[in-house]
Amino acid sequence: MTRHHFLQRGFTLIELMITLVIAVIAITVGAPALTEFVAAQRVRTTASDLVGDMALARAEAIKESRQAMLERLAGSTSTWKDGWRICVDINSNGTCDNAEVRKATTTVPGRSKVCSTTTDFNDRIIFRPDGRVVRTVAAAANDGIRV
Repeated sequence: MTRHHFLQRGFTLIELMITLVIAVIAITVGAPALTEFVAAQRVRTTASDLVGDMALARAEAIKESRQAMLERLAGSTSTWKDGWRICVDINSNGTCDNAEVRKATTTVPGRSKVCSTTTDFNDRIIFRPDGRVVRTVAAAANDGIRV
């Protein structure tokens, strides 16, 4: 007498449907949390880049004994969303000439927005040769740069 052994290959339709339902539930529950995580990470990345570039501009001002600027790129009005550049004012004309650019950050991750609550910082942040920030108005409690 011969025995026939049937080997099961693949999955049944019911097994596939149950797996798909579980996957859809997991994605539905997890997607909003992932979206919030990605948005928060973009803000952290932008803030970290900005702080690092401020430190670099300040260090360049001290190293060169000249004014250094962290200046927003011209593509945006009153926001820094298109990026920024670091310049050392070698010819002392008060502007950021192309030959004076030390570093340019041309994109801000994702849709992050960088803006200033201080009119002194709408277009640029200027560091004196001693590393202090140039201000034309007195500091207030809510001054800052928001990401």
